[in-house]
Amino acid sequence: TPSPACQLQGGIQQAEAPLFVPYVDKVEGKVSNDGYGSDITFVGHHLVRCTYIRYEICEKYKVKEGEVLTEEQEADRQQHCQVGLLENGIQWNDEMNAIVQTRYKIVRKWKVMEAVLYFGDEKQTQKFDVRTDKMSTG
Repeated sequence: TPSPACQLQGGIQQAEAPLFVPYVDKVEGKVSNDGYGSDITFVGHHLVRCTYIRYEICEKYKVKEGEVLTEEQEADRQQHCQVGLLENGIQWNDEMNAIVQTRYKIVRKWKVMEAVLYFGDEKQTQKFDVRTDKMSTG
């Protein structure tokens, strides 16, 4: 069932189970106003409140090309991940961008971050590298 904030218009208004596939074009980061974390902005399209979209922002773990993380490395990486529902972020006014906030006690300051959205049956968008020191994406 779509969330109460879901307002479908036009020909899809009567759709029982609308499926919107979120697409992320870029992710931008900046130090939050309070200085205790980062504001992460997902920019794209089909960021629609009619479905649950989960975000995950983790410190990027360096591995060599073709290698995968060991169980130990994955457990360490998970300690520095911030996850939540996009609808609980700090701003989501339209279908093209949404802002969430990380805290430095979880995702440490000046680390390169990796941001991704999950939707549907654990489908995911492309992963993006995010930095706050240069305010850029990679």
